Amino acid sequence: MYGIVIFFAQIMEVKPSGELTKPDVKRPMNAFLIFCKRKRGIVREQNPHIDNRSVTRILGDLWANLDINEKSVYTDLAKQVIFQLLYKLFT
Repeated sequence: MYGIVIFFAQIMEVKPSGELTKPDVKRPMNAFLIFCKRKRGIVREQNPHIDNRSVTRILGDLWANLDINEKSVYTDLAKQVIFQLLYKLFT
């Protein structure tokens, strides 16, 4: 059997020899990472003098104080990214 299988909650590739290996797939971005990707430039423009660690801390605070409805937008985007990845793997 050759193809992709889910083995103990991990996606594994079955080679023609029957060997299970992890496919070279990047981990999909979660909701917080998508939020950071969209907002990092804005935080950088507002605070050009601070280092990257401080920018990440500010983004974390913004995420923690974000309204549940606004968080759900990013959560939905993260789900779409996961579904797109799975679709690529299984088609």
